[in-house]
Amino acid sequence: SVDQLQYELTTQNRRATDELTALKQRLTELQLQLAQTRKEADEYFKSGLERNAEATSLENQVNC
Repeated sequence: SVDQLQYELTTQNRRATDELTALKQRLTELQLQLAQTRKEADEYFKSGLERNAEATSLENQVNC
């Protein structure tokens, strides 16, 4: 019947809306996680550069 079809359509629409909301929330969580991971990678890379510069400086001091 029309009422049954309307009910099914409404139910499917509600499920789709709920799923979309959950996916948007997950996307936001993953974007935040990615930003944090990139920040940590940048910090790790910078600290590596600093260690290399210090090692080079010490090596130059030893060799002079």
